Order: sequence, then C-alpha cells, then structure tokens
Amino acid sequence: MNLDIIFKENVTFLIGINGSGKTTVLKLLAGLLMPSYTDLAEIEFSEITLFCLKHSEGNNEIQISCKKKDSYLFLRYNDNENPPIEDKVPFFEHSPLRKRYYRRDREMEDEMPERVLLEFEDLKSVEKIKDLNSPLFLGLNRRIINNHGSEYFEREIFFWRKRREGLNSELDIVDNALRDIQDIVFSHIRQNAKRQTMYSDDFRKKVIQDSFSFFQKPVNITKLKEPITRFTESVNLFFKEGGKEILIDGQGEIKVKINAIGKSKINTIYELSSGEKQLVVMMAHLSFCKLNRMDSIFVIDEPELSLHISWQEIFVDALLKASPNTQFILATHAPAILARKERAEWCVDLSREIYL
Repeated sequence: MNLDIIFKENVTFLIGINGSGKTTVLKLLAGLLMPSYTDLAEIEFSEITLFCLKHSEGNNEIQISCKKKDSYLFLRYNDNENPPIEDKVPFFEHSPLRKRYYRRDREMEDEMPERVLLEFEDLKSVEKIKDLNSPLFLGLNRRIINNHGSEYFEREIFFWRKRREGLNSELDIVDNALRDIQDIVFSHIRQNAKRQTMYSDDFRKKVIQDSFSFFQKPVNITKLKEPITRFTESVNLFFKEGGKEILIDGQGEIKVKINAIGKSKINTIYELSSGEKQLVVMMAHLSFCKLNRMDSIFVIDEPELSLHISWQEIFVDALLKASPNTQFILATHAPAILARKERAEWCVDLSREIYL
C-alpha cells in the first residue's frame, strides 16, 4: 500500500472502504508527531514522510520522516535551515511470538522495552518534533493524545506494560474520557481563580496610581471565561433539540440541565447517552486546549460514532465555528457529514489511492 495525501488547509475527510487504511494513517500521524515509539514500532509500515509548514517562522517547510529497516527505527527531522537530524533506535513489535519469548526471559521483558523508550525520548530528533505545535489526536476510545507534559511519556510506559502483560485496559471507555474532561475543567477553574486573585492584588496596588487599570480588569476576566463559554455554547447547539443544556457551576463541575414541561432537573454528565458523551468529549478538547489559541491541528477518528444523523449534519459547522483557525483531519464513513456539495473537494478517498 502506497499513499500520497495532500491535507486541506481547513478540513480534510479521509474516506474509503473498510480496510483502506484510514485509522492506520491517523495512528501513523500520531506516532510521527507525538512522537510515539509505541505506535511507530507496532504499526506495520516501511516509511512515512510528512511535509508541513511552520507559520510562526514565515511558512518554513519542515520534513519529518520515519522508516523501518534491519530491526531499527530511523527518525529524521529537517527544517531546511539547519543540518538534518537523523537518529535510530531498535524496535520491538508486540506479537504473540514475542510475548512467549518474554515469558521465557522475564528480565528481558521488564528492562529492554522501557530502556528503549527512555533512549527514544532522549533523541535529538524527538526533541525537535516536540518543540512543534503538536496536533490533538482523538481516537476511537475518545482519549485525547498530545505530546505536552511529562504525563505523556509516563502513559507510554504504562501502556507498554499493559500490552506486555496482555491486559485489556479499562481506560478505553468513554466514561474515562469524560473524567479527563472533568479534570480539565476543574484545572481551568482553579487556574482562573489564581489569575483573578493575581489581578485583584495588582488592582489594589495600582488603583490609586492608575485609575485606567479599573477599566482593563473586566476584559481580563472575560477572557478567562472564554473557553467555558465556547464549550457550553458549542455543546448546547446540539443539546437544545432534546431539551438539555450543559452547565458548569462555580466549582467547575459539569452538569446537565434537563428541561421538561413545568419542571427541570439536574443530572451528571455520566447519565448522558453514548453519542452525547462523545460530543462533550470532542467539544471540550477543542474549547479548552491551549493549542487552540493559535493555529493548530485536530485529528478525529470516526467523529460520527453514536451521533444522530441530524447531529452529523451540523457537526463540521460546529467545529469550524468553535475554532475557525484549526486544521481538521477527520476519518469518516458518514454520508451526512460529507453531504454538502462543497465538501466533495475536502475528501481524500484512500480506496482510490490504493486501487488506481
């Protein structure tokens, strides 16, 4: 299978029959741009090269590539201004044969993969890639993936151990993705409280010296609330048809208000339907991620999962309204998402790429 894909500036739909490689393409993008040793080692491919523009530096073109050869992963970074950086590490595939081999040699099982993961993290090419504005990847389990923070590497180690032990992780369910979202909102509320305290202290010190600061303060508070407003408005665009409304209280807890004739009640987000939960997850990541304050990339695998057809029809419009400067890459089977005539130009049919 050889693919040559040109991604559109605003929205790209990867379409094609089952088995045409849509999810594989997204996983390879994630593996290359995180970068993730686990994904690159376990996905079956020979070579991938990505060309991208770095807008912050005058549209400078960057090339990132990875190839497998002689039981090594070769990772290369080239920004066309400095000498290219190329590194290599051994790769270990996760297979039943290798699992049996590990069981015979427990020390090899415990030490080698984690040692290679540590070695991979220290590569110069990996450091360069992590300096880029990393995309957000939302997979089928609705857990967000990006390369920011030390927790990403800790998760790499954790999932390698889970695979090695042959365990089915309980993390791959939508309710755990919702817990991630609740943590993000709690964190945002705490950060806002700290910033508001800082603004208040600043205000008390300067109000006598500079009365103009009094008029600047409300603007800062409004900006702090923008992600919450963006999140609730984008979700409620879908929920209003069913008489529901997403609310966030003063402590940061996400609640669902259900409006019925003559009365209303408050539920938790965990009582939502599967499609409603997935919508909350997607819109929250889009609204609260710091990357969306600048040009960024958001990759979603099968956004139509559990979404009613009427929601699928307005889904892309909601994404573009919530974050107009984001480049979206969506792998989808849903005709409703692709229904508009102008969206035909946004489609890349991987079936045709393979068989033509």
